[in-house]
Amino acid sequence: MHTKIKLKLNRKQKPKENRKKFNTTKLQQPAIKHKFSLTLKNNFDVLHDHEELEDTVERKWQRVEKVFNETAREVLGFKKKKDKDHGLANNHGSWLRKKEDD
Repeated sequence: MHTKIKLKLNRKQKPKENRKKFNTTKLQQPAIKHKFSLTLKNNFDVLHDHEELEDTVERKWQRVEKVFNETAREVLGFKKKKDKDHGLANNHGSWLRKKEDD
C-alpha cells in the first residue's frame, strides 16, 4: 500500500497596521506647500529654543518626529480610504475552475 502526501506551506500573515497616511498630494499646490514649510519652520524654531543640552539622541528624534507629524496633520490632513474593486461585480461571482490531473 502506497500513499502520496502533498504538503503545502502557508505564508505567515503579518498583522495589519492601521497607520494613517498623510495627504502629500496637497503639497503640489504652491499655497499649501508654502504654508506647510512655514509652519514646520516655525515649529522647529520653537523646538530649538526649548532644547536642553543633556537630551539624548532618542529624545531629540522623538521631538522632531512629533513636530513633523503635528504639522503634517494640521496642514495636510490624512488620505481618505479608497474602495477596492475586486472585479467580482463583473463576473457575478463566477469562478474559473481548473481540472487537476491525477
